[in-house]
Amino acid sequence: MKKRNLKQLVVQILEANHYLTVSEVMVELEKVGHSFNKTSVYRNIEKLSEEKQVCRHSFGTDKVYYELRRLDEHHHHDHFVCEGCHKIEPLDCSVEVVNTPTNYKVDHHHMTIFGTCDQCQKYDRTHSPS
Repeated sequence: MKKRNLKQLVVQILEANHYLTVSEVMVELEKVGHSFNKTSVYRNIEKLSEEKQVCRHSFGTDKVYYELRRLDEHHHHDHFVCEGCHKIEPLDCSVEVVNTPTNYKVDHHHMTIFGTCDQCQKYDRTHSPS
């Protein structure tokens, strides 16, 4: 299969899955009947990143996640990461980028908020010593 087709498959997989690691992209490729080596998948994701079609996130962990970059403002969102279970949820973006240095142009931004999800809060309340 040609590189271009692998890039198209990666884009389709990221469209359907919000954000994934390279290993998770490989699993999704296999689910749809395609097998590629990790280096080819990684190179194609990096190319998509260079082309500003994909964003790279770490969400405070040692894993790198990739997410399809939406260029219109209606698809832009930020993220909430639970520090208990590591669940990641998209958030509506309410940040206006202001006060940039003179002659700088903002292309996009990423904001990640860390806290505790409702399930982990319930667990903490029921399992904390009284």
